[in-house]
Amino acid sequence: MAAAKSNSNAPPPTTSPNKSSKAAEEEEAVKELEEDLPWIQEKALDLVEFTDSVTQAIPGPRVGTSSLPWILALPLDYASLTFVIAVVKTVKKFSSPRHKRKKLVNKNAMLCKSIDEMFQNGSEQIKLDALKQLVQKTGFGMEEILRKYIHYTLNENPFNPEMVSNLIQLRKASLFDDSQVAEILNEISRRIVQDKARHCT
Repeated sequence: MAAAKSNSNAPPPTTSPNKSSKAAEEEEAVKELEEDLPWIQEKALDLVEFTDSVTQAIPGPRVGTSSLPWILALPLDYASLTFVIAVVKTVKKFSSPRHKRKKLVNKNAMLCKSIDEMFQNGSEQIKLDALKQLVQKTGFGMEEILRKYIHYTLNENPFNPEMVSNLIQLRKASLFDDSQVAEILNEISRRIVQDKARHCT
């Protein structure tokens, strides 16, 4: 249990309400932007088609054999280059390991906070249906949810009868049998040992 208290590779620690709210707002903004990416790409193609039709209607000398007027060549080249750079930066940002890690940390924090709030409202709130909703909301499996929360609570909450009672209630709600729970606890122990070994080398 002492090892669990010192483990640094735990789900994110509890934060103040303001920080939690800010993190939740940032995560929601990122999620909305990710959902809007296909729409942005579609509108970009529409803009290209519209620009092509407009340029054909403008009189004056053309660039080579193309239909692009010289008067628009430089501004359009600059705008196109700026747009491409912005799209590349956005795609790289959302596919970077750092962004993925930050997104996972935010999901872990949201998961643990949600379960904490259910316990604060009464242990009867911890039911299988409530856990299934968390599965849909976070994308984590039931076993992963149980493992993450046990790992988190052992590191962040005082070890007392209330904590033990909460973990027992969570285990009952998950409908896992003793062997499944034992495997989850073994996995937590392995992670703690690995983390301690890294810090000792």
